[in-house]
Amino acid sequence: MRLMKESDRLQTLGQLEESRLKLLKALADMPLLVDTLALQRQKTALEVFASKLSLHMCMRARTCLLCAVAQSCTGMCRVT
Repeated sequence: MRLMKESDRLQTLGQLEESRLKLLKALADMPLLVDTLALQRQKTALEVFASKLSLHMCMRARTCLLCAVAQSCTGMCRVT
């Protein structure tokens, strides 16, 4: 396993945060009532991407070993 340079790690973390903000905006812009199959698929895809993004942010922030071990965000890291 190779460690990233600190500057690269912080840059990657910043890019992940930007992606997270765009994702949250996309989810917030969706209608409250998701009644069509296309919207349901889109919402599901965004939610799956959000969970993967959360895991990557945890691993890049090096704040939550539990998330890395569980291969999913446990919420214990409180990455915001």
